[in-house]
Amino acid sequence: MTKEQDPYAPQLRNLIATAINSFPKTRQYLQKKYGCDNVWSMEEFAKDFILLKIVEPCVAVRRRSDGQTGVLMFQQKPRFYFDFQPADFNPKETP
Repeated sequence: MTKEQDPYAPQLRNLIATAINSFPKTRQYLQKKYGCDNVWSMEEFAKDFILLKIVEPCVAVRRRSDGQTGVLMFQQKPRFYFDFQPADFNPKETP
């Protein structure tokens, strides 16, 4: 069964997004948990990444500095992107 065929995937993504956004974290908390260089504001995100796809609570991205594709988590308010995980995928087949 592929991810697209998993009937529980949308519900699981919704539960994770709700959990993240119900208790939003400060930048300082996220930096302590994921590292100072692994948290971005909206402006920083736009400078460092190209957005390929949104599948809340994640975004598929291409890092501008080296072209590496990957996935970031994000929270809504305050909007922070965090925990970049490199992942090799074809942008036309993003998660």
